[in-house]
Parts: sequence; C-alpha cells; structure tokens
Amino acid sequence: MLSARQHFPGLFDKVFLDAACVSLAPRPAVEAIEKFLDLAMVCPLDSSTHHHIFMDEMRAAARPAAARLINAHPDEIALVESTTHGLTLAAASIPLERGDRVLISDLEFLEVALPWVQRKKDGIEIEVVPNQNGEARVEDFAARITPRTRVIAISTVQWNNGYRADLEALSKLCREHGIRLVVDAIQQLGAVPLDVRRIPVDILACGGHKWLNAPFGCGFLYVRRAAFSQLQPPLAGYLSIQDPPGGWGNTFKRQTSRP
Repeated sequence: MLSARQHFPGLFDKVFLDAACVSLAPRPAVEAIEKFLDLAMVCPLDSSTHHHIFMDEMRAAARPAAARLINAHPDEIALVESTTHGLTLAAASIPLERGDRVLISDLEFLEVALPWVQRKKDGIEIEVVPNQNGEARVEDFAARITPRTRVIAISTVQWNNGYRADLEALSKLCREHGIRLVVDAIQQLGAVPLDVRRIPVDILACGGHKWLNAPFGCGFLYVRRAAFSQLQPPLAGYLSIQDPPGGWGNTFKRQTSRP
C-alpha cells in the first residue's frame, strides 16, 4: 500500500476518499501523457508520416489494457474522451425506429438519459422505471417490457446512492427478450471487477477520471463483437477501418510517390 501511495502526490498531506467524484491521477499516468505531448513537439523519426504512425501506435496500446480490465477483446474497444462521449456514440449507433422504446431508471445520472432524449426527435419513446427504496430492480424493468422495447440503459453503480445493479440478471433478461443492454460503468470499474465474458452486455462506456485514477479526457467504449454488424456508427475515419496490407505508411507512400 505504501508503494502505491508514493505515486500519488495528492495523498502526501491528506486522506482522499472522493474518487467516486473525481480521483487523483498518479504520477506515472501524468508522466506518460507528458511524454506523448513532448513527442508532438519534435519529429525523431525519418519522416512525419512514420512519426504519426508511431504516435498512433502509442495511443492504440491503450486498447488492450482497457480490454484486459473487463476481459474483452482489444477489437471490441474504442478510445473515447469520456463516459458521455461513449454513451452518446452508443445511442446514435443503435438502429431504432419510430415507436421503439428505451427503459431507464429514475435513479440515473443525466448523461445516461440525455443521449436517448436526443433521439426522441426520431420518434423513440423513453419509459422511466421508478426505483423502489433506492433500488433499480430487475423485476420492475421486466414488468415494463413490451414487444417494442429495444434498449435498457443503466449504470452498474448509481452515482447518488451507490446502489449496484444486478447486472447478471439484467443481462439474462435482455438476452431472453432480444433487448440491447447499454451500461455506464464509470462508478464501478477500478473499484469492483466486471467481466463481460461472464456477464454479457452489448455496449459499455467508462471514463477514467473516477476509480481508474486517470486525468480527464481518458475513457473507453466497449462494443460486443456480436453487435458490430447491427450498429450504424455516426462517424467514420481512416482509423476506424481495417489497416490495408502493409499498413498505412506504405499505402500513403505508394499514393504520393512520383511515377
């Protein structure tokens, strides 16, 4: 424990207990970011193209680390800047039709609900499931499922009272009814383990600035492989497609070389 504390200068003069709001970043994390930013000021490789690819590879190394955290595959991980970013992408990517329904607990933090509220303009209906004595109970979600229910969106741990959802039972309920389970895991990961192979969820978003002790702007989005072909991502770029044979560097070189 003492060896871990030495990496947190913010603990030298106090006991810090509010990682559920914003945690303290450890010195190695800050130093890694500074190293990356230092590389943005120079070009130590033989070309800026190779330097760009090298920096992309440094960033991409975060994906396997995030995958290990939840026992996912690296190709199921996208890097995002926050839980908000991830949940917004999730809501925009799931194909829904007018009259389709989304279930959300009344305990939720605003950002779990707002991406779906944005989709009300498309005719999507949101039903708020009342809590029972501070609990978002699986049976209350089950009672509100209809043939048009397409999504259950929930925090694995509630921000306001610490209630932990019965994610295993919710996952089973969603599988039985063909409903997509979208979860906000920022209040859990780093404090309580979560294994998406054991408890399947379709989409999971998590920022890093709480229990993962990361600075702001660090987060990831998990999408279950089986859902890849069913989603319609709202954004696309060359880094969101498969690398060409030989990598992007060789591709760009061929395209820009004189005949």
